[in-house]
Amino acid sequence: MARDHRASSKIVYYISGHGFGHAVRSIQIINELIDLGCQIWIKTTAPEFLFREGLSQPVKLEFQSFDVGLYQLDNIRFDLEKTKERVKDLLNSAETLIAKEQQFLLAEGISGVVCDIPFIPLTAAARIGLPAIGISNFSWDWIYSFFGQKDPDWNPLVETINRYYQAGDLFLRLPFYGETDNFRQVEDIPLVARHSHKSKEDIRQILGLPKDRKIGLIGYSQVDLKEKAIGRVERLATKYLFLTNSLLNWKAFVFKRVESTVVSYLDMIRVADFVITKPGYGIVSDCLAHGTPMIYSNGGMSPEYPILVEGIKQHLSCCYMPKKELYSGNWGPYLEKLTKQTRLYPRVKTNGAQVAGRRIVEWIGKRGPASSRSGR
Repeated sequence: MARDHRASSKIVYYISGHGFGHAVRSIQIINELIDLGCQIWIKTTAPEFLFREGLSQPVKLEFQSFDVGLYQLDNIRFDLEKTKERVKDLLNSAETLIAKEQQFLLAEGISGVVCDIPFIPLTAAARIGLPAIGISNFSWDWIYSFFGQKDPDWNPLVETINRYYQAGDLFLRLPFYGETDNFRQVEDIPLVARHSHKSKEDIRQILGLPKDRKIGLIGYSQVDLKEKAIGRVERLATKYLFLTNSLLNWKAFVFKRVESTVVSYLDMIRVADFVITKPGYGIVSDCLAHGTPMIYSNGGMSPEYPILVEGIKQHLSCCYMPKKELYSGNWGPYLEKLTKQTRLYPRVKTNGAQVAGRRIVEWIGKRGPASSRSGR
């Protein structure tokens, strides 16, 4: 993409470290902003390797937390009480963090901030007159309000977070979204998704994949599968081969561990006949971009879950596998059910990164850097 001579914005991009989905889609948008001539500074707690592998060029990267997300026990289970305590601690220090971040934004002459989807930087930017843009399919107060239906201790925390979000002046809303009435201006954008640039045949050849078995991809990085369960999955080895990433340590000949230095995770999604995963935004987007069928398990109690499941059912060949069956290794019936389906090929727009990049540059370009607005 040719550089836009009008774009010279200096942008801080704040990214939630909860899961990989926020970082993966943010990287696509950041690459667009780089192409448009913007200077980018990332603040996040997401793993460094995601940025090292995904960014088109190095940017300033600082590991700092501005939200909590959900306290994960593994890829599926999370601890609500620990989550609540961490949210309380964050809110107790919120004004201190805001003041510190304001000093940083002014000192660096930042033009605007983008958040996916921490709320503290939105308030910090807005209070000094900087453009404050949110981008996501949900906000954390919406997630936490769901827990407040059973535990009223969440409700005052939700109200406080909601007020911080209200400082943002623009929210770019991704598909499969929850309530976003806490933002002043909401604009819908297409799906932000990645695309593999290798052919299936090239990927198969690189990995040496057999032609007589279905190829599955395990879309988890942390699931405690016991020896008995692994033994049960091994019985499927005559029909299936399961690719795993380097973080999983399941040892059996039915699994093939693939390092990211050989092929990318995105290439594995492209070559797979199906993915076994929980419905997270990143993996759903990647499967939609490639039309890869999905076997999904319940991803914990979350208001985002049914919305993503509805999107999966609408656009992808899919099958639900209960969490207890995932952990027991009783995968066979669900694999057979999926393979009997006619494969769907989704028709969804996946140019959300380009749309978001242009809109961010346009929105921030209306005003100059913070250092030029003294007295705010």
